[in-house]
Amino acid sequence: MPDILGYTSQLSVAPGDEQVVMVSCRSPQFSAELVRIEGPDTDFGDAPWFRTVPLGIPAQTLPGQLQQTTPGSYARVAHLPVGDDPPGVTLHCWVAPTLPGDGRVQTLACQHASGGDAGVRLVLDPTGRPSLRVWSPGREDVATLAAPLTAGEWYSIAAVVDLRRGVMLLWQRDDNAAEPTIVQQPITAALPELSGAFTLAAQLDGGSPYDFYDGKLGMPSVHSRPLELTELDTLTTGRRPDDALVAVWDFAACIFGSELIEVSGHKRHGELVNLPTLGVTGPTWTGEYLDPRSAPEQYSAAHFHSDDLIDAEWEPSARLSVPEDLPSGLYGVHLGCDSGQDIVPFWVRRAKTTQPAGVLFLAPTFTYLAYANDRQHVTADFGPVKRSVDFGEADAWLHEHDELGASLYDVHRDGSGFCYSSRLRPILNMRPGYVSWLTGYPRHFSSDLAILGWLGRQDVAYDVATDGDLHTDGSSLLDGQHVVVTGTHPEYYTGPMRDALAEYLQQGGRLMYLGGNGFYWVTGVNAARPHVIEVRRGHSGTRTWESKPGESHLAGTGEPGGLWRHRGQSPNQLVGIGFAAMGWGPGCGYRVADGIPARIRETVFDGLEPGTVFGDYGWLGGAAGDEVDRADQAHGTPPETVVLASSVGLDDRYQPVVEEQLSIVPSLGGTTNPDVRSDVTYTTIGNNGGAVFAAGSVNWAGALPHDHYQNTVASLTSNVLRAFLSEAL
Repeated sequence: MPDILGYTSQLSVAPGDEQVVMVSCRSPQFSAELVRIEGPDTDFGDAPWFRTVPLGIPAQTLPGQLQQTTPGSYARVAHLPVGDDPPGVTLHCWVAPTLPGDGRVQTLACQHASGGDAGVRLVLDPTGRPSLRVWSPGREDVATLAAPLTAGEWYSIAAVVDLRRGVMLLWQRDDNAAEPTIVQQPITAALPELSGAFTLAAQLDGGSPYDFYDGKLGMPSVHSRPLELTELDTLTTGRRPDDALVAVWDFAACIFGSELIEVSGHKRHGELVNLPTLGVTGPTWTGEYLDPRSAPEQYSAAHFHSDDLIDAEWEPSARLSVPEDLPSGLYGVHLGCDSGQDIVPFWVRRAKTTQPAGVLFLAPTFTYLAYANDRQHVTADFGPVKRSVDFGEADAWLHEHDELGASLYDVHRDGSGFCYSSRLRPILNMRPGYVSWLTGYPRHFSSDLAILGWLGRQDVAYDVATDGDLHTDGSSLLDGQHVVVTGTHPEYYTGPMRDALAEYLQQGGRLMYLGGNGFYWVTGVNAARPHVIEVRRGHSGTRTWESKPGESHLAGTGEPGGLWRHRGQSPNQLVGIGFAAMGWGPGCGYRVADGIPARIRETVFDGLEPGTVFGDYGWLGGAAGDEVDRADQAHGTPPETVVLASSVGLDDRYQPVVEEQLSIVPSLGGTTNPDVRSDVTYTTIGNNGGAVFAAGSVNWAGALPHDHYQNTVASLTSNVLRAFLSEAL
């Protein structure tokens, strides 16, 4: 763990709110100071990439402590009484492991006795064999089946403990066997009353989980007596003896909440910790239904991972009051100790009692979360576009550690994709000085500082808000704002966010989309866990993993995942352009288009003639680069869209997006494929004066600070802002 590291309870607050900061520190004390974060004065590499401005509020000196993070998803019921004087117990569940035999003990289900120092535990042993363990202080009895389980296959497994007869029995059935596999042996351990905690996918020791499971579990149940062999067979068909049933949990009932839901009527509900993947296919899935809402009984499973993390659960370390008169903007908590420092950023909205500034920067925090603690340099294969990378301090640390979770681009230890990402953890690549391992330049949060640096030179007041605020507040967040400015990569959008922007534009709002690959992935937020976003990659789009068959719907909202384009709501329809290509090779400039209406050309380009090339500077060598968008009426670009400029010079390291390729043919790269380009566009929306200026490149912001913001990209962006504010465009 770095010497000092922190995260905040919220990414967006209002004046007067309290911001809670969680800090892990190796020193006995640390300081915490509220500062404003401002964009750079000059280009990257020429000076510090950001500036922090003290607010005159004295720093707090607080006690430091090392805080531990335990990744791994599991389920727990705090108190599950099996019976007052039980003759025994039966545990049953469907099991489909994904990492059997990887050298670890993996807990499937565990019923603890009162006090927690004895119980019945169903596990996979280090070789992947099902094992029943009955333990009490100083003694453990173990019964293990002979054959290890096969990854991805479903098994019906039961653990039977008969205290009257003094025997334990482990039972397994799968589709490939005519008869169940059974092993039985005596019990020597002395079990007290089985009325402690019940867990799935981990065991508890003094409240701390361990021996996490990787794989799916379906329809687990607990019974208050040892079931007969004939009764175990009926469990496989879904029938359970009513006289002995203590609890049965259906993960299909958990999809839209955060509880472990008991469905027999006994109300033995519990908690899902670190959120296993829900909305996944269970043992009865036939392939006929792809939507959990159509056949919930076929989606009765959850996929647990030993590296899931949606809440680091650190103790609060500092509480900072946001001043009532604090102007809207980007702020941070500067943390310092003897051996290190950290700056934890957050956004301050305008106070509701103040008037809108007229310009709003909409921070793409869902993109920040999607890339949070990105470890693709460890897990992903980019094939022919691979390049040597230089790890910064954050990436080097993430390369060696995974306890702070991963991004939505990474894969779990078992190869399945991360589909949840949370803000309740330290996010090392959401820091103002972060340099991307992929490009060697600022990216995402740190690159958006270039837009703030440009905005700060426009002699106009501006507010800030986040796309999370837009999701919660809808179009009312944008009321009174004449111009909304996006970040460099607003890639992850929920339905409510998209609808709010569309409504704003239809009502006459003006949008400056200063990035690329925006409004691309369907993203979900469940009200029961608003700190978490969810993405399902589906089976198309540029992706580092894809959803398993039948698992493309978002569990938290029920809606189809994947690309907005495949939901009939392309980015082109919303802002005039859509994702066209990517490559991370050298960028390039733009050529001013022919045929631009004179009023628009004179307003935007300030006399720049058609055919003139501009923007051949900045990160990667040009304003067009990284990921780029183009206009295309076939994908929904409105006929009113005017192409102002197009890129010139993207090479063959830039390839078209996957979703446009029906077959693989030669000459797809930028030197021969006219569709591999970035377009700068202007689109009028509706009948109330709405309009969109779209830059069409993640790298656009990388050209803004060039030559101290004295360049064509910065000046024409300023021309658009002034024209939107004066309604000249």
